[in-house]
Amino acid sequence: MQYKFEIRVKTMNLNEQCTYSYYVPVAPISEEHNVWLVQHAQTAKFYVRKTIQYYYNVSVFRYLKSHPIPDMPRILEVFEDENTLHIIEEYISGETLEELLAAHGTFSEQAVTDWIRQLCRILSNLHHCSPPIIHRDIKPSNIILTSDGRIKLLDLSAARQDSDRKSQDTVIMGTAGYAAPEQYGFSSSSEVTDIYSVGILMNKLLTGKLLSEQVYSGSLSDIIEKCTQLEPAKRYKNVEELDRDLSSHTAVESHRKEFSKWQYLPPGFRSGNVVLMFLAFLGYFAMLSVTLTMKANTEEPRLVWANRITATVIFLGITFLTGNYLDCQSRLPLARSNHPVIRAIGIVLWDAVIFLGCIIVGATFS
Repeated sequence: MQYKFEIRVKTMNLNEQCTYSYYVPVAPISEEHNVWLVQHAQTAKFYVRKTIQYYYNVSVFRYLKSHPIPDMPRILEVFEDENTLHIIEEYISGETLEELLAAHGTFSEQAVTDWIRQLCRILSNLHHCSPPIIHRDIKPSNIILTSDGRIKLLDLSAARQDSDRKSQDTVIMGTAGYAAPEQYGFSSSSEVTDIYSVGILMNKLLTGKLLSEQVYSGSLSDIIEKCTQLEPAKRYKNVEELDRDLSSHTAVESHRKEFSKWQYLPPGFRSGNVVLMFLAFLGYFAMLSVTLTMKANTEEPRLVWANRITATVIFLGITFLTGNYLDCQSRLPLARSNHPVIRAIGIVLWDAVIFLGCIIVGATFS
């Protein structure tokens, strides 16, 4: 496959050279990628200088200099000189997700969901630029977690504006393992290209491995699978749709945890309401006092206690069924109906079954 590259020949004017000279290199952040920490000679403030050669989209940087995106480094200067782009941008303190992965291992679904939802909001702002900007290099090393728990998206070296809708990308950009198939020239990059990389990122944060090495099998697996479909049309249509699914997942998991926390408590105690729990306690105490002290028409202790235990089981059985203990009604015909009348009839019938069943079993043993 033959690629066409657009080569620019532009040199800095004297004013730009003067401005550029104020940013004095202090220390390399990544020599491999020509990223340096620099200090302004007059203000003494620290910034980041990035140098990109030959293949870049200068219009992306110029647009974002005038239209900064929240939670991305603010671009202060853009210099172009002989097929080389020099970017001066805001310095953001924090650790990259790649560094955190190396130091602490994989993360919980809750943490990953929170970070990806923040990332979706950043990408939404990029994708709603005019024209839309596609990042095309989303990976752990390009995402910083600040001390206050906020996500910051870095590095627009591979970004392009989605304005001309070419049939395919003309330059292979991005990082192997994270780049979507269309970034290899199969079709044109679009918003869903970033969504593919987000899915790979989620898998990496949850397993420590790329999708090609290990597929995550937890409750976020369906979302990851949809993000990383090979056909762009089968992925989420936009990051807002992905964010809604993540929001729903968070709500379901929260409900599941809350239910798990209280599910083994008897009816009347699962609400966590102090008043209701006190009334339930009085009710259980009164009923158990009656069933466990009831008299029988016999002096034989075995029969007396058989009747008491039978009455106690009937009381608890009906209470637990009517109170839907451990979601038992969902397993019973009629009682699991969505129609309120049919559901009520079902509960009454199953209460009757418990009553008669206990009477028969109690009589048999007596």
